[in-house]
Amino acid sequence: MPNNTVPLRSPEEAASIIGKNIRALLADQGRDLEWLANEIGISVHSMLKAFAERVEMWMIFDASFYLGVAPDVLTGATDA
Repeated sequence: MPNNTVPLRSPEEAASIIGKNIRALLADQGRDLEWLANEIGISVHSMLKAFAERVEMWMIFDASFYLGVAPDVLTGATDA
């Protein structure tokens, strides 16, 4: 039976992965962090700080909504 468990990651490592995935999706869509921060209603500085420390769940859900993807895509839990 395959092991389907997600490896444990530190909050900083998870935040870095989420930030990388968000930046990649923004680039694919021809948008930037400033656009996403404005849509969510926070500053770019706050978003970058979250990518370095810890991304709150509400930010993942808001970003996934505006980017048009499932939250799993941002967290790296799936490639879909």
